[in-house]
Amino acid sequence: MKHNLLTFLFFAVLLAMAYHFAFGLTYEHFFAGSFAFQTYWVVPFILVPALLLAGLGWSLGFWRSLGWADLAAAAIIVAIVYLNLDASYSCGSGCF
Repeated sequence: MKHNLLTFLFFAVLLAMAYHFAFGLTYEHFFAGSFAFQTYWVVPFILVPALLLAGLGWSLGFWRSLGWADLAAAAIIVAIVYLNLDASYSCGSGCF
């Protein structure tokens, strides 16, 4: 299970970086002036990455029987989603 946890950590960081890079480029090019993305910034910045990472964890065998590795994978998801929050996209037109 330690091998799966390290594999999950590696691919979770890569998946989160790729998602935020692709979403940042898409947002900047197509939706920079859209107030809907600024109002509902929680969906693309918290909900979608958390669901993608949870799907990755499920595909690697986590959360089928609860144990210490499942709790560690959940903590990794929370940490990665929190560390990837970026205020520049959600507050591009002035939150403050």
